[in-house]
Amino acid sequence: MRKITGTMIDTETLALGPKALIWEIACVPFEMQIHEDHVSWDTTGEPYHAMVDYTSTSTRNFDIDFGTINWTSRQRINDAGWNYWREKHFNPGFDLKSLPSPGVPLMKPQDILFNLSWKTKDAPVWFRNSAFDAPVIENLAALTERKMPWHRRQQSDLYTLVNAAGQLLGYEDNLPSSTGHRALEDALGQIEQLADLSGMLYCGIPSTEIARDQEAEASPV
Repeated sequence: MRKITGTMIDTETLALGPKALIWEIACVPFEMQIHEDHVSWDTTGEPYHAMVDYTSTSTRNFDIDFGTINWTSRQRINDAGWNYWREKHFNPGFDLKSLPSPGVPLMKPQDILFNLSWKTKDAPVWFRNSAFDAPVIENLAALTERKMPWHRRQQSDLYTLVNAAGQLLGYEDNLPSSTGHRALEDALGQIEQLADLSGMLYCGIPSTEIARDQEAEASPV
């Protein structure tokens, strides 16, 4: 049996460019066990999930795109966390007490960086797309004149495995169509995809999608 340990991080942002700001982030520590015929995983600590509170921080020189914000409002319609965050930051004077509890803590950028540092420690840090997620977290660090919570050597990328499995094994990346654009939900889904890819590449286990198709074909009509 082999093991993979680390943390999976997902972010939701206010723009799509290199100077984008995060409004929601989730960090999930996990351990994955790779057996000969299956892969299992579990969280190894309480997931960290927070929204970023910019009310006492200048965001000048960073990107906030209202097209992205409107898209998020459509994706997260009736979502208490997003509605609370949006009204707090874009509607000064709004009576926030009239809204349902967001259910997710709002934390200052420096406190989020501290918590990420505590959660990641020396373990590998996984992203679906580190080329986007790592720089937007660097924006938080630049905003508060703090260091990144991990070294670049810790960063790992799901896209690398997706591309390898695609070329070697015909793997089709279906995760984008199944994501909920919710940081914690998506981080957990990305760990599941990492387990799927690890099983395919290390053990030759068919991917979850392929296995489902094979079961469907074998089932009597």
